[in-house]
Amino acid sequence: MNVSTKEKNRKSVDCVNKSFDECLDDFAVFAEMIHESIYFINMDGHILYANSAARNLYGYSIDEFLTMSVFDLRREINRESIKQQMKVASMEGILIETKHYKKDNSVIDVLVSSKGTTFGHEKVLISIVRDITERKRTQSLLKESESKFKAAFMTAPDAFFWATLPEGKILEVNDNFESVFGYTREEALGKTSSELGLYANIDDRKKMVEELQNNGFVKELELQGRKKNGVLFSVSLSIRKIEIDHHVFTMGVVKDISDRINAETELRNREIKYHTLFETEEDCILLFTEGHWVDCNKKALELFGCTRDQIIGEHPITFSPPKQPDGRLSDEEAIKLINLAYAGEPQLFKWEHCRADGTPFAAEVSLKRLDLSGKPYIQAIIRDLSDLKNTQDALAYSQELFAKIVESTSDMIWSVDSKNFGLLTFNKALSEYFLQSNIQLKLNMRPEDMHPGLDFKEQWHTFYQQALLNGPYSTEYSRYDGKAQMILTFGLLKNRNGDIYGISVFGKDITQRVLLQEELKKSRDEIKLKLEQTVNLIAKMGEIRDPYTAGHQSRVTQLACAIAEELKLSKEKIELIKYGSTIHDIGKFFIPTDILNKPGKLNDMEFELIKTHPLEGYSIISGIGFAPEILDMVLHHHERLDGTGYPEGISGDKITIESRILAVADVIEAMNSHRPYRPALGIDEALAEVHRFKDIKYDAEVVEASFRLFKEKNFTF
Repeated sequence: MNVSTKEKNRKSVDCVNKSFDECLDDFAVFAEMIHESIYFINMDGHILYANSAARNLYGYSIDEFLTMSVFDLRREINRESIKQQMKVASMEGILIETKHYKKDNSVIDVLVSSKGTTFGHEKVLISIVRDITERKRTQSLLKESESKFKAAFMTAPDAFFWATLPEGKILEVNDNFESVFGYTREEALGKTSSELGLYANIDDRKKMVEELQNNGFVKELELQGRKKNGVLFSVSLSIRKIEIDHHVFTMGVVKDISDRINAETELRNREIKYHTLFETEEDCILLFTEGHWVDCNKKALELFGCTRDQIIGEHPITFSPPKQPDGRLSDEEAIKLINLAYAGEPQLFKWEHCRADGTPFAAEVSLKRLDLSGKPYIQAIIRDLSDLKNTQDALAYSQELFAKIVESTSDMIWSVDSKNFGLLTFNKALSEYFLQSNIQLKLNMRPEDMHPGLDFKEQWHTFYQQALLNGPYSTEYSRYDGKAQMILTFGLLKNRNGDIYGISVFGKDITQRVLLQEELKKSRDEIKLKLEQTVNLIAKMGEIRDPYTAGHQSRVTQLACAIAEELKLSKEKIELIKYGSTIHDIGKFFIPTDILNKPGKLNDMEFELIKTHPLEGYSIISGIGFAPEILDMVLHHHERLDGTGYPEGISGDKITIESRILAVADVIEAMNSHRPYRPALGIDEALAEVHRFKDIKYDAEVVEASFRLFKEKNFTF
């Protein structure tokens, strides 16, 4: 190592044309200037050089290091494992955490980054070592602290979250986050509140962030949240800004206050409703407590002919004569009836009152106890009977009220006689409906008078005759010009003797609903088309790179859908299986083609790389918006019932029926087809394979369905 630094810098540009010692000298100059611990080893593991940082870390001199191997630093690790790691490092580099022994036999935790290079014509490994002992100890303590914190965090009764600021990316949520918002932990992590749509009004989030930035916390901010299913609900948000290692985070708690808000709203609505009814009621209403009137409506002032001040604070006897018509003393009888009402027995009786000018009048009085804010009241409803002439007046009033209701409704109501089907009655809505066609309705008009077409007459005569023959019924109706859709409900009109004299019809216009249903179907069809286009595009990606994969996916899709039909699964499930099968091997896009098409047997490392394709495929499509079943098929089509599959090693019921079907179809097609490393084995061998592991690795029903397809139904690819 006697060459000047400047000269070494110049010569170190290219180590291929130098001798081993020259390359080692060049790299040693740089290594001595680096604060990280560095050592070089040959492919036998012998240490060729260690810089001063390494010598200080381990306590060995350079001469001692040169007599050692990497196996001396990693005494407890199996030599074969170390050699395997060295092999990986020489090809593609490796980063591992392990334990090393120092000269004093103490053990340290280290992070080792190794990469292969060539000194002259000799392959060596350069290893950079970082002492992480203190970090590991701190991590252990932190993990214990985090464990305690997380236990409290996860079991809190409200929704807790941990997020970044200001973007609001969710880093952690507790168990109750799902019960409050409907999103699972997996769905929430990595997403922002805006992406999940947690705020019903995005301005509420802006207001929260502004207050948080200014004050460092937000306490019990009430706003509207949105659940996963779109339902809006009331929440109370408390959140605090936390700074860790110069990074700003937020920790917040969301409390569902829907019940409280709904109760408060219900109470307010009841108060408004009660007050509205109280003031608009046609009868006189008063409230009585502690021996005097405390409230009354406008009708009471009209009935008694006085001002509010003349009623409030007075005893009920004030507007009664000394005696009732039957001779009872008004004050004694009133107190008796009031006490009965206080005891919870509603009272209804005739009573003679008198107005402020002394004019007597007969009334019907109802007394009922009300408990308001824990205090008992008596509600008195007083109805003036002097204006009710007889029962006919009351009936006329009822009929008039019904007629107003019929006239004011937007639905069409009419009746026809049972003989000629001429109009007996019709409301404004029906009249306006026919005016759209320039037809002026009149009483006694028959169907043929309303529209000249013979088909129109026959259709409506059929409607009316069906009601007469079979009784009340409902049916859908499309107007003769096709511009309106209705639901018609037919009933029978009978006289006092029970004889039918007419037919009533209630018509509800559902045109807009039908149009909306058609529009919804159109939208669903468009979404389905876009999904198919997306699936085909993704499948095409794999086909361009590896035609074998595309042909394999197409045949697997064909078989998987046939199995699903044989198992009588729903059309919806079969469609999902079709999409998932079409792209199930898309993850192989990231596998080198020389491995995919290798004619010989794959080594362990190559097979481990192949086993990553389900997870890679899942990563590709997880953000596109596919249904969970499709994502699951891509991720789990190599899982097995006994847990021996990959990438997650799940078993039993954790594997969905879609993934079970795809697993069997995948194996049968693969064994039946030519592969780069072997010729096709044939369908009999493929069926024998899945049957051998039926109910062990493969679903028994799926295997039996496959046998029926090939053996009984002559299925072919």
